[in-house]
Amino acid sequence: MERRKKINTRIQLRYKKMRRLCREMNRRRRRLRDKVDLLCKDLVSSNRQFTETLHGLRRAYDFQSILWGEFDLRYLLYKALREMKGEVFDGSAAIYLQDSGEFVAHLAGAWYEQADTISELEEVFQETLVRQVMETSQAVMVSDGKSWPSISKNQQDTLSGLSLLGLPVIFADELLGVVVMYRQAEHVFHQKDRERLMGLMKPLGQAISSVRRLQDLITQN
Repeated sequence: MERRKKINTRIQLRYKKMRRLCREMNRRRRRLRDKVDLLCKDLVSSNRQFTETLHGLRRAYDFQSILWGEFDLRYLLYKALREMKGEVFDGSAAIYLQDSGEFVAHLAGAWYEQADTISELEEVFQETLVRQVMETSQAVMVSDGKSWPSISKNQQDTLSGLSLLGLPVIFADELLGVVVMYRQAEHVFHQKDRERLMGLMKPLGQAISSVRRLQDLITQN
């Protein structure tokens, strides 16, 4: 009887040890599974970011290739704006150059064909969006001009119904100008639009700088 009791005790102890071992193995398996899941998510995220970076570099390269070899600044700017308009849905584009103190090129939508309307828009852009970008050297994005708190009521009325995006054109640490993108507020600009278009600002700045140097050499000679 005593011997059977000892055997049963040993068997119970073994079962307990096996259950503890199984629980521990299950815990380790869950931890390993969680680590594998986290690693897989990190890999997917890294691959997605890498792919987006490659696409961005490709767009910048293609954009630079389109501008390369153009020696007329105004034509180059219109060409650049046409390409940037193609990057966003139903967008209009204009570029302000700091040294000229005015908008040098403007591709407006069909609803802004009249010269006086475009001139009024450029004046308000210069007083608001361009000024803020020039002061901060940072992109500015506004969902709807009518709700932009830092501008006057008259300026809000002019920009009402427009989603706005101002982008600094910087090359070699020099702020050359500002690209203004705008479209109907029902198609508001998003962060991805800003990032996609910002990738084109450096090649644009480089192209502008190259044409200016060429023009300076021609003038000197």
